[in-house]
Amino acid sequence: MRKLLLVAVVATIFVLQIAENNAYAIKTHTVKIPTGAADPNAPFFWDPAELTIQQSDFVEWGNGDTEAHTVTSGNLSVDTEDVGTIFDSGLFGPGKFFKYQFTETGTFDYFCTEHTWMIGKVNVVAALTPDIKIIHNVGSEVDETGDGFDVQYMLNKKLQSASVDTARKTVTFVLEASLMIHLL
Repeated sequence: MRKLLLVAVVATIFVLQIAENNAYAIKTHTVKIPTGAADPNAPFFWDPAELTIQQSDFVEWGNGDTEAHTVTSGNLSVDTEDVGTIFDSGLFGPGKFFKYQFTETGTFDYFCTEHTWMIGKVNVVAALTPDIKIIHNVGSEVDETGDGFDVQYMLNKKLQSASVDTARKTVTFVLEASLMIHLL
C-alpha cells in the first residue's frame, strides 16, 4: 500500500471529502444569494460568483437575502437581445430557490434584472471520462474571499482513506495504487 502526503498551504486545516460517485453522475451545484446582496456596495452578490460544472449538471440558486431577485441569462453590457433567452427565474423571494440544468457546454453569464450590478458566470465543460473525477471549491471555506479551487484527479485504483493531522496541517491519503492530481 502506498501513502501520499498532501500538505495544506492554508492557515486553517480543511478536510477533503472525495465522493465515490461516477464521473457521469449528474450533480447539483448551489449558488447562494447572501443577505445584503441587493445593496450595490455589498462585498459579493453570488456565492460563488463563478463556477465550473459539467455538462448536464444543475445549478440551484438560493435566495438568502431579504429582497426578491432574478437569475436571468445574459450580459447587459454585451447583448441585450439575448437576455433571458436561455433561462430566467422571474422574481423569487427570500427563502426561495431557482434550479436550472445546463445541457450545453460554454460560458453562461447571468445577472439579476432587479439589481443589474449582480452578475455571475457558469462555465460548463464536457463531462469528464469515468477515470477522471473533480472536487469543486477546495479550500473556499478558509480563504477570506471565499474563493477555492477545483481539484481534478484520476485514481487508478481505490482511495482507501483520508486522515487529517491538525498539528501538522496535513491530509494523508492512503491508496492502493497511484494518484494524479491537477489543480484547476
